[in-house]
Amino acid sequence: MKKTLTTMFLSSAIICSSLSTTFAHNCQTSDDVKRINKLLKEAYPGQNVNLSSADFAKKQIISVADYQIKRLDKQAKRLKHRDWTLAPFFRGLASSYRVTNDKKYLNLMEKIAKDANYQLGNSKGFADDHAVVQLYVELALLTGKQHYIEQAKKDFSHQIKVMPKYSFRYKYNRHRWNWCDALFMAPPAWAGVSKVSGDNSYMNHMVNEFKTCTDLLYSKKYNLYYRDERFLGRTSNNGKPIFWGRGNGWVYAGLASVMKWLPEGHNSKPYFEKIFKDMTRTLVLIQNRDNGLWAMNLIDQKDFPFYETSGSAFFCYGLFWGINNGLLDANRYLPYAIKAWNGLNSKVTAQGKVTHVQPVGASPDHFNPNDTEIYGVGGYLMAAEEYHKFISNEAKLKKITGSCYSRLVPERLDDYAWENDYIAFRVYGPSAAKTNVGNGFDCFLKRVSYPIINKLYSQAKEGKSYHKDYGEGYDPYKVGTSFGAGSMGLRDPEDNSRKVYYGTVFKKAETIVANGFITKFKLFYDWNYNNQKLIEEKVITLHSGERLFKVESTFKNAKTNNVIANLPVVIGISLHDKYWVDRYNNKTDGVYMVGESFDGGFEVGVKIKPEKIKYSYYLRGAKNKFTGHTFLNANTDKNGKISYYAGYAWEKQAGFTNSDFATYLELFQLD
Repeated sequence: MKKTLTTMFLSSAIICSSLSTTFAHNCQTSDDVKRINKLLKEAYPGQNVNLSSADFAKKQIISVADYQIKRLDKQAKRLKHRDWTLAPFFRGLASSYRVTNDKKYLNLMEKIAKDANYQLGNSKGFADDHAVVQLYVELALLTGKQHYIEQAKKDFSHQIKVMPKYSFRYKYNRHRWNWCDALFMAPPAWAGVSKVSGDNSYMNHMVNEFKTCTDLLYSKKYNLYYRDERFLGRTSNNGKPIFWGRGNGWVYAGLASVMKWLPEGHNSKPYFEKIFKDMTRTLVLIQNRDNGLWAMNLIDQKDFPFYETSGSAFFCYGLFWGINNGLLDANRYLPYAIKAWNGLNSKVTAQGKVTHVQPVGASPDHFNPNDTEIYGVGGYLMAAEEYHKFISNEAKLKKITGSCYSRLVPERLDDYAWENDYIAFRVYGPSAAKTNVGNGFDCFLKRVSYPIINKLYSQAKEGKSYHKDYGEGYDPYKVGTSFGAGSMGLRDPEDNSRKVYYGTVFKKAETIVANGFITKFKLFYDWNYNNQKLIEEKVITLHSGERLFKVESTFKNAKTNNVIANLPVVIGISLHDKYWVDRYNNKTDGVYMVGESFDGGFEVGVKIKPEKIKYSYYLRGAKNKFTGHTFLNANTDKNGKISYYAGYAWEKQAGFTNSDFATYLELFQLD
């Protein structure tokens, strides 16, 4: 087989010259791609968050696939045993064929399948040995021929009878799918056989086994999977749970693959969609903002500070698959998917070698940055196909605008309002100075992902109060002179002082970026503090897809314009006595949250670097008023600055609960 594979490949190979991500800048790009890249550059300056061309993706596919095929003889033993490590590569060959329409990839798939006699791996009860069936499913779907899956149907029918005889314990892992990687190896194969054959018995059995594995290994707090039962309760050296990056990559790609091959109308669709969306919510929080990849231990990046490409490739594949198939909103998730795509390409050599792949293992571990593995190659090719599909969809590109928006609202007493797909806020300006309000952040509670600010204000002019919910959102959150949802005041110099100086309305507002994947603006406030006149310049930044906005304040002496270092400040979250439910503090991670009830659970949270907080406390206000607060005492730095994040979550939007928001705040990455 060694000679046959090499000869077959070389006869039709297209040898690619040096490729790199800089190629994208030399390709023709559509007006929509240029427009989106401009929005992304505004939102993520200094980060590699730009769309490359479809031509670039195609050339990368050819380069990466051909590099691996030329070295396929080294996989002879794995090919002989139809090893699980090859399954993503087989999927990647199908991706290569669909993108390039070059039959050399299809011919190679057919030869490998024929040489394997369409058999499972050697241990027919082992999920790893079901993975090769994904090759047969791809071939059946590409050619319309049923014979590729006939043997799998027989073996799977037998397994339906045999598997329930074994306990769902890890020691029986050759008979049950009781480790998270198994959710890529077997479920897509079973779903694919159901889709091709029209027999839902395979799909139904797979769903039951998938649910059993999920019930054991899935963390509802973090929306991630433990590798297997041995990791339940185990922690890293830093006391964090261990969620293996590649293991969760297998699951995420497995979910997308199951849904891709889900038989039409199958009742399990909502189940898989929910897990997929919930995992996505966590994955975008823990993605490295600079390199676009994911760590070996997903929520403890200090444990193994290595960023690995095979798990990251599966995450990238899932993100673009979700966007392409309408499960994930591109205006919310596109920046994360692009970061992942560009991060992967930064680890592909000019010759087409995918580097930074962890060798075969079962947990986070060290690896050589130059390491590669065939499953990492397969994951890359799968991701590249989905990227190519996305960038080639002109209709979808036209709809991508980002979800952020802000503006001054002079028709409503100089409010300045801002929003994205999750949250909406306002602060009060000069014309509101006589209405007994201050510098507090006021919340518009959103039910929907599309913009509502203009509609709420427009309806208010027509007599429909935005304090009443008509189905899209409303403002039940009273602020008055309080700090509202995380605004800031001053305090006396003593660290333990509880004397607070409350702010008034802003005197001027400047819009920096109005809309897109970011909205950014500056507010100017005057302060009288200890017989001094101060100026505060407050910059607020909100990105698409985030439940927190960034607050950056700089304090200066109004006369000299000098910055005021080590100025005592206080951040406050209002306590509405009538609605106040609970407080939650996680000082280790710099998380402070107040839970209330406005037609369902509602939480306001602040996240700040832990070392900035002197201490926190809370004061209750008068009964049924909103003057009580959770207070956080801090100081400006040597440049007169202080920064933190504030935001909220409301249960009426996507069922986001108190516990969900506490975890969100814990995982949210500070600049």
